[in-house]
Amino acid sequence: CIELRELFPKGSDPRNALKMWHFMLGLSVLVLVAIRVVARLLRPAPPILPFSKSPSKAPMNRELFVIALIVFVTSLFTRSVDPVVPLIADGLTVQVGTAALLSTAFALPYALVQPPLGALADMMSKTRLMSICLVLLVLSAFVSATAPNFTVLFASRVVAGIASGGIFPTSLATAGDRIPMARRQVAISRLLAATMTGNLLGASIAGIVGDLAGWRAVFLVVGGLGVLVVIAAIVGFRNSPKERMTGFDLSSIGPNYRAIFRNPLAKICF
Repeated sequence: CIELRELFPKGSDPRNALKMWHFMLGLSVLVLVAIRVVARLLRPAPPILPFSKSPSKAPMNRELFVIALIVFVTSLFTRSVDPVVPLIADGLTVQVGTAALLSTAFALPYALVQPPLGALADMMSKTRLMSICLVLLVLSAFVSATAPNFTVLFASRVVAGIASGGIFPTSLATAGDRIPMARRQVAISRLLAATMTGNLLGASIAGIVGDLAGWRAVFLVVGGLGVLVVIAAIVGFRNSPKERMTGFDLSSIGPNYRAIFRNPLAKICF
């Protein structure tokens, strides 16, 4: 994106053609997602039940939909900065290479916090941890939108990376805990589809909004979408089946991870 902006100055025909192609690609993905949602509403899939298969716990299908919304909006946050790096550099008067560090500020904490947050999710509650991380993610977006300087923006992206690191892996763990093996692959594939859709649309939406209204508007838009998903999470998790929690015990983290890595296949998965 940075190289293309250097090759094709603003207002040039090649750049306008690339922007139009980018817009049409994002719009096509959005239309396909809308068609899929309408088709699912018209012909709902069989409910995905927990292990107990009790009819009173049938809201798992709704809960899975809420979790998919959470990972979708998290993916939007992940890719929202990349297309507007040059705009951020211009707005905060920093080098483009320095502004590009915002991607690292998100990705590195995202990777590092997953093991400890995964253990924390087992101790407290997976849905509660996802909700807390989602709120932090939304707050970081609004801080980014109002950041007076690059230091504040950088710090807010670090917080966003930490919060995102507690959402995606926890969503997969929730599916693994709640859904029988026979249906687990379908549930996980839905979560992965929501993630990939968010990755595709995140860059497209950020590029369009950034060109039309500036880079701060990008964070306002994704933050606003995050607020809607927070409301959906509050409603969707209200009647969730009670989770089995191990209790807060830091001494159990080491033995649990050692038990995992005793399995030779764990090294391949990780």
